[in-house]
Amino acid sequence: MAKFDFDKRTFETRVKFINQLFTSRYTTTEIMASCIKYKLGKSVTAIEGYLAGSDTLRAKDLMDMFLDDEVDGILCYKGGYGAQRMLPYIDFEVLKGHPKLLVGFSDVTVLLNTLYQFSNMPTVHGEMGVCMQNYEEFTFNHFFEMLKNGFITPLVNPTLPLTVINEGICEGALV
Repeated sequence: MAKFDFDKRTFETRVKFINQLFTSRYTTTEIMASCIKYKLGKSVTAIEGYLAGSDTLRAKDLMDMFLDDEVDGILCYKGGYGAQRMLPYIDFEVLKGHPKLLVGFSDVTVLLNTLYQFSNMPTVHGEMGVCMQNYEEFTFNHFFEMLKNGFITPLVNPTLPLTVINEGICEGALV
């Protein structure tokens, strides 16, 4: 059975790198108001079979993060099949009173969609911590700028031009 590889030192290095990016782009007042801090859930280093702890432990971690007033948003570190197994242990009625941004992709999509459906809370199908360990500065800048300021700048790839496949305008609910 493979052991879960969580390199806390690498993750901390990346968080320091993110803080440095903010330091170079924003004033000291803005940094003090929005400096990225993080806290790890108990399940990050837990192991139960191939999962990061039991279903109830992972669900409790998620609930605790939503209920913690010091937490502004939740960035999933890693996904996996176990995400859907947490659903019966999450109280979506309680979460309605503690809105926070939940970010993740892949198997975490079940959490994103269910949170939106039952709590009417916006979510972001986006980056996860495990992937960020190898990102370039541009990706970090754009992702955290979007979290801080919203979608105010168009996504522009600094190395490749974007190609329009089908021109036109569309409208509808974005879920």
